[in-house]
Amino acid sequence: MADTLDVLTPAEAQSAVGSGAADTSQDTALAQKITAVSRRLDRLCGPIVQRTVTDEVHPGGSPSVRVRRWPVASFTTVTEYDDGTAQVLTLEDFDTRPTDGYAPERWESSPTAVFNGKIWRRASGLGWWFPDGPEAVKVTYVAGRAANTAAVDAVFKEAAGIALKHV
Repeated sequence: MADTLDVLTPAEAQSAVGSGAADTSQDTALAQKITAVSRRLDRLCGPIVQRTVTDEVHPGGSPSVRVRRWPVASFTTVTEYDDGTAQVLTLEDFDTRPTDGYAPERWESSPTAVFNGKIWRRASGLGWWFPDGPEAVKVTYVAGRAANTAAVDAVFKEAAGIALKHV
């Protein structure tokens, strides 16, 4: 059975290794190898197929934090904790300057580019600091480049196919 985070579909994998679609004798082993290759590419390149990362905790005491899995497609919530009090921060953009905000950094200046995982603390349009503490910031976000396996860029599919031939 295919994993939702796999880079290749079973049919794409069969084509990559030169197996015919009628040959189903190795489907279970092939599915395991597809998932293994997909996870390895994730570790090397960052998440490829999007997944939600929930309540990732970071230390505070600085003007920014970087999430562990990037690129990031979107941020769902950024919450800071100051002396046990939770404050959900509001996304800052060109049109809004919230009192308690955050501004994620993009890979490039295009407004549609994916985020590089760095989040800046903002206050009324100015730089600010996250509260000090070992677990002062909690982030929920969507990491990855493609919405699903079918939408994975051809360069990642090709890399997965080459790797699959060698396992």
